[in-house]
Amino acid sequence: MMSSTALLTTVSERKIDMISSVDGGITWSSHIKEFGPDGKDELWTGAKTIATRAKKNNKTPSASVVGDDIVVALSDDKTVTFKPFTVRTSIDNNWSYAINGDTKDRHYAFYEIVPDEYYMSSPDLLVLSSGETLLGYETDGNRFDDSETMEVAIGDNKAMNFHKFSRPFPFPDRNNAINNSLMQLDDKTILAMTTSNFEKKDQTAPWYMKGHLINDLSITEREITEHPIFVGSKSDANISVGLGYDVTNLYVHVKAMDDTQVSAEAGSQKGDGVYLYIDAANLSLLDVDAGISKLWISSTGDVMRWNGKEGTWVSVSADGITVTPTAETDGYSLDIVIPTAKLTKFNKSGIRFAAGFNDYINTEKGTTELLSLCKDLRSSSWLGVTF
Repeated sequence: MMSSTALLTTVSERKIDMISSVDGGITWSSHIKEFGPDGKDELWTGAKTIATRAKKNNKTPSASVVGDDIVVALSDDKTVTFKPFTVRTSIDNNWSYAINGDTKDRHYAFYEIVPDEYYMSSPDLLVLSSGETLLGYETDGNRFDDSETMEVAIGDNKAMNFHKFSRPFPFPDRNNAINNSLMQLDDKTILAMTTSNFEKKDQTAPWYMKGHLINDLSITEREITEHPIFVGSKSDANISVGLGYDVTNLYVHVKAMDDTQVSAEAGSQKGDGVYLYIDAANLSLLDVDAGISKLWISSTGDVMRWNGKEGTWVSVSADGITVTPTAETDGYSLDIVIPTAKLTKFNKSGIRFAAGFNDYINTEKGTTELLSLCKDLRSSSWLGVTF
């Protein structure tokens, strides 16, 4: 059990204290002592200090067991505003000393330095069954109207080098998403929970969003039995995508859930359909070039294709790519066969792949959504696929 404690009344400084129990929480290593002339003030006595920084604030701790260590994520205003840091200790000999300042057991949480002016506080650390770690926190980065939203970053199996930032709740700037927490529901699903005034400016309510864990893929069979790629957080529609492979073809099966189906005219992308991104040469580039392709496949099976060239998409023939569309009661499905001979510089060891879709209400109004963190022109942001 941990809390942040004010140290001095004249200097803004808070530390992280810990108390422990060896009998399942029946008794604790500390107790609250009343003091002051009227006994109205309270203070933990016997608590162990685990993290502090001189004349700075360490607060909002969140602890998890990570391997053989106990790792605590906390808010630290070392510079301009609060940022997540981690402090750690071994389970066997835990917190034998307080972790001060920038010692070897204190780490800046992120892989890269983020702007000093961004407020990023109240971290929640989650260890996944796969060994990876997630860090959720609230931030005002690129937000307006004095609002904050929940952001989640992915770390390694040591709870370090957090990156791949995403924001689960698509609330507008005037709405907050704060007091957040994370929970793993099953091997592939994460629950993000928040408190928000979305839809009611002067009232708050709990909200949750399910997130899907999507890692790089290993595909060795032609038959598609699973659909591990999921896209769908901006509207009521979504797609699930599965891949298959043999020496001749790349196979893609798409299951689209869409209650407002709008067919796009041939040669048009104004309607329902999917985008497939294939870095056949496995170049992992910041700007698309030769060896990288983009496909648009409408819900009725029409195909358009572009190849990368010096950072732009160039329209080319889609000959050789076959699609079998099927209308479903709640959407549509697509069976897609892409000959590897039609993919420039196809790498038989592995490629990079991404997907997205259009959800149209009518032929003039719709949204486009890509796989989380994937960028249209940047194949380095797409999933790795090995064969």
